[in-house]
Amino acid sequence: MNITIIGAGWLGMPLAGRLVQRGHQVVATTTTEAKLPQLRASGVKPRLLNLDDAAPFPKFKTDLLILTPPPGRGAENIVARHRRRHERLLRESVGDERPRIVYLSSTGVYPNLDDWVDETTPPDPVRLSGAAMLAGERIWQRSGLPFTILRLAGLVGGDRQAGRWFTGKTGMPGGQSPVNMVHREDCLRALELMVDHAELTGTYNLCADEHPVRAAFYGEQAERYGFVAPTFSEGNDSIQPYKLVGNEKFKREASFRYAHPDPRWF
Repeated sequence: MNITIIGAGWLGMPLAGRLVQRGHQVVATTTTEAKLPQLRASGVKPRLLNLDDAAPFPKFKTDLLILTPPPGRGAENIVARHRRRHERLLRESVGDERPRIVYLSSTGVYPNLDDWVDETTPPDPVRLSGAAMLAGERIWQRSGLPFTILRLAGLVGGDRQAGRWFTGKTGMPGGQSPVNMVHREDCLRALELMVDHAELTGTYNLCADEHPVRAAFYGEQAERYGFVAPTFSEGNDSIQPYKLVGNEKFKREASFRYAHPDPRWF
């Protein structure tokens, strides 16, 4: 199968190598010239592509287009920027081709209901990053192309060590609020299933089975990786608005079981 991955980053880079090992022809884009030799060495055909560049996008003749880039940060409105990127990808890169689309979104599209959310919960993002992801989702939903949306929980694994994020911080709020996390290895396994099973269309959440509270999760991560554990405030600040992301739909329809079901042991 001819597969194109837009964004050879933290997730796209290892995914590209794994798909090559399975016999697929893989093109992967990167904004970083220094990554080109590494991609070539793994058998991937690399392409330099800056989604914000005014130059025309290349057209990709591909069976499957996997879209991994996050909205990013910056002073510019990231919702408008992310929407513009994906409108251009659809208009300039896909053209008359009709590839299957896998779009990596975020569980940040869901509101904080202090309760469970799943794929039937109407999106209502709390943060601009979630609103940007939702804007991208809607472009591909309206495209008329066969698509799958994978909404990923907080990403951990590889060089993303969650204990580092809040090392040594004191008096942090929300220590008794639950977390929603997913390990990179489970994301990669899910994406490999997407390649193999074209019938897996629609929207799916990817999130570990267990939802420890923030104090337990970040404490375990700090101990595991040798960081100074953060401390959390008590009283009214101990619980902040939260959501519990349900993952049953993907487990049921894809016969998927998480290799890393408990974030405390990531």
